[in-house]
Amino acid sequence: MVQKNNMPSSSSANTNSTSLFEEETVCPIPTDENAATNGSEVIEDQPRRVRYNWDAKQKGQVLGSYFIGYTVTQLPGAWAGRRYGHIKILTISFFTAGLLTCLLPYVMLQLRDDAAVKFFIFMRVLVGFLQGCCYPTFMALWGSWAPKSELSRLVSIQFAGAGIGIAIMYPVNGWLAVELGWQFIFYFTGTIAMIFSAALGYCCCDTPAEHDTISQEELTLIMSDKKETSNERHVIPWKSILTSVPIWAIVIAHTAGNFGTYVMTSYMPSYLDEQLHYNIKSAAIFSAIPALIKPAMTMISGVLSDFLVTHMKMRTIVVRKIMSTVGLCTAGFSIALAGHVGCNAVVIVFLLSISLSFDGVTTSGFKANHVEIAPGLSGITYAMANTFGSLPGFIGPAITGLLLASFSGVTGWFIVFWLTAIIYFIGALAFLVFGTSETQSWAKSDDNKNSLQRLNSANDEF
Repeated sequence: MVQKNNMPSSSSANTNSTSLFEEETVCPIPTDENAATNGSEVIEDQPRRVRYNWDAKQKGQVLGSYFIGYTVTQLPGAWAGRRYGHIKILTISFFTAGLLTCLLPYVMLQLRDDAAVKFFIFMRVLVGFLQGCCYPTFMALWGSWAPKSELSRLVSIQFAGAGIGIAIMYPVNGWLAVELGWQFIFYFTGTIAMIFSAALGYCCCDTPAEHDTISQEELTLIMSDKKETSNERHVIPWKSILTSVPIWAIVIAHTAGNFGTYVMTSYMPSYLDEQLHYNIKSAAIFSAIPALIKPAMTMISGVLSDFLVTHMKMRTIVVRKIMSTVGLCTAGFSIALAGHVGCNAVVIVFLLSISLSFDGVTTSGFKANHVEIAPGLSGITYAMANTFGSLPGFIGPAITGLLLASFSGVTGWFIVFWLTAIIYFIGALAFLVFGTSETQSWAKSDDNKNSLQRLNSANDEF
């Protein structure tokens, strides 16, 4: 996630702020110490801090370029994980993407304007291509590792970890951009990715039975509720998946939630810097507030969901629909209100924090639903949902860039906020009406003995 979201702060730091908003439509310049009359004044004009004259359209293309490649490899990445091993695919993905991220600024510093933006887009597409397998592969691993009673909280912890990474990197990126230069954002995040790939390959295994240090008690607990499915099934029922109404309900909800998240995480630093006139460091810190609250909401909702199902005996689908509806609708209402408060930065940051935070609640809703309706195929179904869900990653910033170029400043953001809110509401309605938690017939293994045979074989080793 730190590589996926290393663009917003760097794009504010390496481009001129006057390219997005016309002077007469921006908010008044604040008088507090966090303000700057021009974002470009914050960064000294030094040779190592090259800045590019990219317009709003180009900036939208740059911000969304990662998701072009990221979208393409969702399903192929999930298939490769099933074929060659999930941990192996993840390790290769993170290491290669990290290496390319470190190389990107070195080449960029040799280029200017048009050549620079083309190369930047190409490299970000390539990094996205390498990392498209990540979330589907992680979801497939939960299908093998997560006991049913702990599913919500474990998936929530994973997604919360991504949010924590974003929250940490916003201020870190702001500091790096100002003190060392925007290129150090890429050196830093690329190095982290390579270190993580080494740790992942050393510590993790595809299945509980393959892990060297797992206890027999833990293995039995994990495998006890996995007798209806087989993760080793190589024949994927594509027709059944593509015609499944519950799957499409998840797809619509997933895409709607991602639209708001990607637009806000891509543009929030620029919005605070260029529209509300907060300098890059302050904008990065304010941008981190929603990202910091979201992981907490994600984990709280995960624990609450498991409690409602396990102790309060609520039906699983009821809990999933409650979490999805509350998360998406609260996010929609909050971001719609942000379009009506003008230039009040405090209120805007509060509302956007609420919007992004409650989007985290959906992790215990439709996102966890994959492992229930298609346990043995959860990586594939999540890949399908995330393929569509990743489209807003480049479509959202591109649409936002076009809207801001046509309707500058406050008016443009009013339209962006309301468009995002409407999309949130559509996603909530789709899952509320068509969602289910019943394991689909096409997701059940043709031979239920496969799981038992693997369990018995693993137990014989102890």
